[in-house]
Amino acid sequence: MINYIKLSYPPFPPSSQKELMDRANRLAGFNLGELATWANINIPLDLKKDKGWIGKLIEFCLGANTKSKASRDFPHLNIELKTLPIDENGIPIENTFICMINLINYHKTIWETSYLRYKISKILWIPIEGSKDITLSMRRIGIPHLWILNLNKLEELILQYDWESLMNLIVLGKIQSIYNFSGELIQISSKRKNHLSLTPAIDQNGKIILVSPCGFYFKKSFTKKIIKSFFD
Repeated sequence: MINYIKLSYPPFPPSSQKELMDRANRLAGFNLGELATWANINIPLDLKKDKGWIGKLIEFCLGANTKSKASRDFPHLNIELKTLPIDENGIPIENTFICMINLINYHKTIWETSYLRYKISKILWIPIEGSKDITLSMRRIGIPHLWILNLNKLEELILQYDWESLMNLIVLGKIQSIYNFSGELIQISSKRKNHLSLTPAIDQNGKIILVSPCGFYFKKSFTKKIIKSFFD
């Protein structure tokens, strides 16, 4: 198997977009167990306590930047990496986490320079079998797809509208409304794991309060359209 992947160990960051896509295409067809063996990374019993394990494995195999989650996974290529669990029909199983939401330092932020747009300007999607009926180690990796935001102006306009709608809630201090926010393409979900992971926000009276951190997610109906567009 190692001879077929033909990657250096440990993998160095790809020097170009073409090299990254070549690496990603070489992974297609292998299962997670084979990659984990090659990468010398232990396979968890399940993903409940280690939900990010698949992403970390793929990041390692492709030579992604894992030192700073504030930047893109391949900052020198302006590319973010996202794994996408799909069912037997190629349909995304869950919403895709994109980035955390800053609830306090939002002044003078516009869509064009927003952190969300920075993270999604170019995404390398790696589909992976996600059915619970398939043992984790036997789940296969699919054909990679590179999605570029500015190639579809309508999608960007909708994403911008979703983002601006959320920012209006934050500016008005309607913090509790954020957790029920559901745009056309974006879903907001809480990322709290325990009571120690609260984050500051500003309420309607201008006072700083502590709330559950939350993040931007692409709705699975949106990622379904993204994946379908490549085959169309």
